Amino acid sequence: MRKIACGGKLNILASMTRAQANTKAFPVSWREGWVAAVALVWVLAVRVPWPEWMLNPQYQYALAVPFLSAVFFALRWGDRPAPRPGSGAPAAVACVVLGISTLLLGAVQPVFEANPDWRLLSLLALSAGAAWTLSVVFFAGGIPWVSHFAFPAAFLLVGIPWPRNGETEIMNVLMQANSGIVVEVLHWCGYAARRQGNLILLSGGLLGVEEACSGIRSLQSGIVAALAYGELIRLGLGIRCVLIGVAIGATLLGNMCRVILLSLLATGRGVEAMEGWHDSAGLVILVGTILAIGVVASLLGGGRAVPKTHSASGGFAPLARWSPLLLASAAVLAASWAGTEAWFRSHENLAENRVEWRLARRSPAGGAKDVKVPEQTLDILRFPEGFSESWRDEGGLRWQAFYFRWEPGKVGSQVTRTHQPAVCLGATGMTLEQTYEPLVYEKDALRIRIDAYQFKKNGRPLYVFHSISEDYSQLGDIPPSGGISLKGRFDAVREGRRNRGQRMLELVTWNAESYEKAEQGLRATLDRNILFGKADGP
Repeated sequence: MRKIACGGKLNILASMTRAQANTKAFPVSWREGWVAAVALVWVLAVRVPWPEWMLNPQYQYALAVPFLSAVFFALRWGDRPAPRPGSGAPAAVACVVLGISTLLLGAVQPVFEANPDWRLLSLLALSAGAAWTLSVVFFAGGIPWVSHFAFPAAFLLVGIPWPRNGETEIMNVLMQANSGIVVEVLHWCGYAARRQGNLILLSGGLLGVEEACSGIRSLQSGIVAALAYGELIRLGLGIRCVLIGVAIGATLLGNMCRVILLSLLATGRGVEAMEGWHDSAGLVILVGTILAIGVVASLLGGGRAVPKTHSASGGFAPLARWSPLLLASAAVLAASWAGTEAWFRSHENLAENRVEWRLARRSPAGGAKDVKVPEQTLDILRFPEGFSESWRDEGGLRWQAFYFRWEPGKVGSQVTRTHQPAVCLGATGMTLEQTYEPLVYEKDALRIRIDAYQFKKNGRPLYVFHSISEDYSQLGDIPPSGGISLKGRFDAVREGRRNRGQRMLELVTWNAESYEKAEQGLRATLDRNILFGKADGP
């Protein structure tokens, strides 16, 4: 009997040992490996839209999106359901999703390095990151976990920059609506005002309703705030949709009040006084709107509390069987990142052929006058070097020139291609009449392409010459300018060409008899004012 008892004890101890071994079947090293893989995926996904988030004030709200997404994951981890790791067809689908998202995210890296301004890549990268994350969630806890953690993963997508054409159309509609309302309000208050495009002509100066005044920045931030409040309070889907509608209405109303108040201030005290309150008013409206959304969210939530933490077991052990897939995915992504940098660095010697040139200022003795560039424009363009001036040339043509230069990096390509004449001049009430064949200007080893346009302002033609050139030149090559084709984007990858610095040159004349006269004046101006070598100062 004693032997049997001892044997029973041994069996019990053996069972306990096997149970403990099963709970530790997923070593700490593997758990850390999965965490490192998730971190790598998020870094590669977020680095694609990051320049847009950093440089474009309209999308700086998105800098908080990855942090909020991680916070939402942590909050939902506390009340996660019991894991039911899937198998069979669902597991096969998850493997396919993981593979496709890995290949997609890896393929985006070299294309992004050559085309940091291409917003489609942000859509692909963040979507791939979210899909990859959810596939790992499935491996850990099955379909219940995918449903539970879907929102934190999908929240990454709110940081995707909007398509440029659609964004521009929305901004134009909002700017025109705001400028029209402002003119009406000024008339009601007894002030004389006239609208010209998005410009408002006042007795004391010119008031511009620009992109920052369109309200689209507040609109995007309000939607994100509504989504965040809905998740923190765990509102139902219907109430969250209502909250988004409230956010849209509140942001549009708040921005409209801001523009009206600033216009009244500009009319009463001058445009200079209004500029001092521009950013402060915007911040007050933004904070007030977010607080209003929070109050409405609390009222709609009815004091509903976030579900309390319960002891859900598991979380990492089921991932052990998928460790080889982890290794393959992490290896592909790491190789893509390292290979991208190696490929572009191997082509960096092209910079040895860089041609140092600049547009020189004209002498004030010759009638040249500096034109002040608004501080808001400087903040948006973020250029360390440049100027704007106007003059009348020897042939009697009146000119205004803009010359900006960016150091090597992703800054130039991000901002230059978002500010094209058709968009910027169109916002001031000018009408694009004709687009001419691009010009090629040559001087010694320099060859640049210049896009030519004809606008109409007050019934008179206005000729605009616009060029974006990269800060290097190979003999016989013309650096890209203006828009870039799909083939051009992939050619940049194949040639290992990423931004080494850029220059934007724009010359405008508004009293030329014809396009031919304007082109002749342009070439004469460039022949005289383009100098080679580094500038002594900005």
